[in-house]
Formats: sequence, C-alpha cells, structure tokens
Amino acid sequence: MSQSAASAVKSVLDSIRERIARWGDGPVHVAMDGALFDDLPDMLRRADFESRPLFIEQSDPKMRRDGPHAVVFPRERLDDFLILPDVTKGGVFWNVPNCDAMTFYRHLRGLNMARLPTPATVELSSGRKTRMVVFRHFDPASVLVTLPVMTPTQRARMFGPAHALLLDTQSRQGTLEARRRNNWPDAEKGPLTFSRAQMDQVSDAMVARSRHNVMEFLRREAPGSTSDASDDVLLFFVKETERLARHWGLTTEKGFKAFAWIRLRSNGEAFEMNDVKAFITDGQAAPDEQAHAIMQEVMRRDRKGAER
Repeated sequence: MSQSAASAVKSVLDSIRERIARWGDGPVHVAMDGALFDDLPDMLRRADFESRPLFIEQSDPKMRRDGPHAVVFPRERLDDFLILPDVTKGGVFWNVPNCDAMTFYRHLRGLNMARLPTPATVELSSGRKTRMVVFRHFDPASVLVTLPVMTPTQRARMFGPAHALLLDTQSRQGTLEARRRNNWPDAEKGPLTFSRAQMDQVSDAMVARSRHNVMEFLRREAPGSTSDASDDVLLFFVKETERLARHWGLTTEKGFKAFAWIRLRSNGEAFEMNDVKAFITDGQAAPDEQAHAIMQEVMRRDRKGAER
C-alpha cells in the first residue's frame, strides 16, 4: 500500500471513530456484504464477533457465507473491529439507540428486497410492470447512490428505528454520515419501491461514481501524469478513455482503470501496438482482466527498475 493510500485509510478510520464516539454508549450495528470477503463469517468468528446472516432463506452454505450479515458489538470493541481487513469497504454502520439487536436485525432483513420498474422490453412481453430484486443496503457503494434519490418516506423506511448511518465513500470525501430528520413523514409501507425516474438517477450516479473512482485511481497511481491536471481535464480524459476501452470490449471499472493507466503510462502509444490489442482482445480472458494484467506487469517492471 502506498503512503498516500495508507494515509487515506487512517483518515477514514479516525473519522469513523470520531463520529461513532458522538453516538453515545450503545452497541454498534453493522450490515456487511459477505461478497466482498473470502469468508466473512469465519473472519468475524476468529476475531470473536458474532454475526447473523441476513439471507436466512438460503440453504446453500456458500450462498449464506457470501451473502450479507448483521454484526452487533459493544462500543468498547470498535477498535478491534476496525483492524479487520476491508470492514469499512464492506460495511454500513448504524446508530440504533434504544432498540434491541433482534428488532433491528428484523428491520434490516425487511430491507433485503426492493421493487423496481420492469425494463420496457420485458414489460411488453410479460405484462408485469414491476419486479422484485435484492436491495444492497449492506453495500456502502449501493447506499451512496440510492440514498440521495429516495423520497422522505423511503428514507424513513430505510432508517426504521435508526438515528444515523455511517459509511466509507471510498473517495477523497472520506466518510459520510446520514442522520434521521425530525420532519420525515411516516415510513413507506412494505418493500422499498423505486420509480423509473429514480432508477435513471441511480444509473447516472453509478456512472459518475465509477468515473470519479477512475480519476482517484489515476491521481494515486500516476501522480506524475495527473498532478497538474484539473478535475475537468482529467474527467474529460477518463470519459474519452472509457469510450475507447468499450470499443475494445472492456466494460468494468476495473478495466477502465487499467486502460486509462496504460494510456497515461505510454502516452497513448500502447494502443497503437498490434500485440497489445491482440492480447486484450484475444479471448483468452475477459478484456478487462487482460488490460489489468498488462497494467500489473508494467507496474511490476517499474518497481523493479526503481530498485536498481
């Protein structure tokens, strides 16, 4: 981990400690995304933390392991929890005073599913106007893009008995704490239901967040090429690189990061080389993975050269 990355992690952990310290002496509740860990229940168990799966309907042990979990622990054990790997990336912290753990656990389970409008092509063939999907309320990145588009009644439904939620934005913003408002109306009944307009806003926010993540990555991993660039200039570069990357078959943020880094590192010359294009598009692996492999190899050679 680079010095700047380590400093960013420390800043996030310090912010979480400071914000939770203002919550009072009650227990800390965390909804966690098991898909972001190799074996979340085992990691928690080894650290002497109890967890409950939020997808209790799953009989497949692997799916239960990789699904979301709820964790509750005394405030005094916050530091023990925060030293576990990636818990801020894969957890949403909740301030739930005067509410027993099982009541809030049931509330979280009630958020597991949401109702979305059916895509137009599907609606025409099936006649169904809505569909039920998993709502990733345990994933900080998902909460970050869905919470802003919610109506007050939806936010009241999301929060339930909680007074606040806290998450790591994985950006220069650091942490985000959202608090319950006294003027919120009664909570929406049943599963959260999102309109087509809201989902369009979420999609736009996801694209914007992905591009922002690529910009952050380039500023961190290619400071010599980006330190003098304004955010507007770098965003233009990222958008143009994404367009080129899609033409080569790349589709993920991981691939866009690698593609943009390679473009900067080679001043664009790498993409004029037939062997580079052949490697990325030869079908041996997904183009995103191939681009990432090139970036990793060039980074390895750069480090080796610097050590000489």
